[in-house]
Amino acid sequence: MTTRTGTLTLTLALAAASALAGCNSTLTAVPALAPSAASSADEHFERVLTVTISPTDTRASLEARYTGEVVAFHPDAEPPFAILGLAARANSVGAMAVGDSNTMTAPENPSTATLLGTAAWAGGTAAWAGGTAAWAGGTAAWAGADTSITLGQNYGAWSQIRLDKGQPLANKLGGGVAVAVIDTGIDTSHPAFVEPNGSSRLTTNRYDFVDNDNDPNEVGVWGTDVGYGHGTGVAAIVLQVAPKAKIMALRALRPDGSGDVTNVVKAIDWAVAKGAQVINLSLGTVQNSAIDNEVAYATSKGVYVVSSSGNTSNQMITTPAKQARVTTTVGNLSVGVGSVSTITLDRKSNFSTYGHALEMTSPGEGIYTAAPGAAMATWSGTSFATPMVTGALALALGELPRGQQGRLAMNVATQADNVDAVNDSTLAGKLGLGRLNVEKFLRYTLGR
Repeated sequence: MTTRTGTLTLTLALAAASALAGCNSTLTAVPALAPSAASSADEHFERVLTVTISPTDTRASLEARYTGEVVAFHPDAEPPFAILGLAARANSVGAMAVGDSNTMTAPENPSTATLLGTAAWAGGTAAWAGGTAAWAGGTAAWAGADTSITLGQNYGAWSQIRLDKGQPLANKLGGGVAVAVIDTGIDTSHPAFVEPNGSSRLTTNRYDFVDNDNDPNEVGVWGTDVGYGHGTGVAAIVLQVAPKAKIMALRALRPDGSGDVTNVVKAIDWAVAKGAQVINLSLGTVQNSAIDNEVAYATSKGVYVVSSSGNTSNQMITTPAKQARVTTTVGNLSVGVGSVSTITLDRKSNFSTYGHALEMTSPGEGIYTAAPGAAMATWSGTSFATPMVTGALALALGELPRGQQGRLAMNVATQADNVDAVNDSTLAGKLGLGRLNVEKFLRYTLGR
């Protein structure tokens, strides 16, 4: 057994150059954004800049003006804006003094993981199949593979969030819903991402914004690279909650957990353009950033964004999670998630970042999920509480026509179970509206 540290509640040393006004929540088709043909693999811009644009501005005119590359161009936003990556060289508006740092770095208190090996997959992919049928026999029903290591290991967390009662309310189990996981990539060949009939549980739209190619597979070495396996684990949790959803795998972070703001922005833009209905961001930044602007744009197009609060044990909630409770379009269609324990039922996880801006919580300790190389692992961190909420949204989205999907972020939070009573009085009001309750959320939303 190997123990190692993961990362991915991320810190950014930057502030947004401009704030966006609230946007409407209508669904609008947008053109697909292809990465710049001139971009090199893992290109690292020194700075990132958000600018308001005029009707006469074009990508080319902005790139000439700022001597950089436009990574997001949104003349249809309100107000219209663009995000540029700037190289570490002089430019026409003041060179390196312009914009904010593009570098994302790992925090002091990362997530943790324990590798359990590959035995769980001795019986093939059946352990991940079944949806509601998987609950018919209790924990034993998850034993599609090795009975000593099965998805039943999450039974405590699933019971806590009432997934066993909630999944039967969602007949499609998230079918037809594309969930973008923007992370370290995923192990695309893992059995967790293959249906029992051999079909893929991934969308055909996938991209690696670190290496600028169509292969979003994780890169790294378990036990050496602290971010390796993070994206695989996150994506597999989404599918445990919403078994028929499809994962849009987008790699924007390196195996050490670091990344560039511009790559995350590109990935969000790509996800919106390619039809994602939910975006999972198990990452965050300490200060406001261009990512906030891009999340606002995504939510203005009717895309839900779910993000983690951080693992710093203090009240410095990372963004975009800290923006989720703001009564704007971003808040209406985004959710910020912290972590509570399953063992000490609903008590705040020691590592979880909290505060009055936190919207809700979900179990995030010892969550059993996939790891690269057809392996399994248990992870702890707000990063792994977050995809449970993402999966719950996918369950609801699969049942509703597009015109009725606009209040799901509010519903999933308001239908959570308040946990203030079981926590220290000093935490009152700082753990959001409560811990995820999939059954209550779906009954309220679907009227079932």
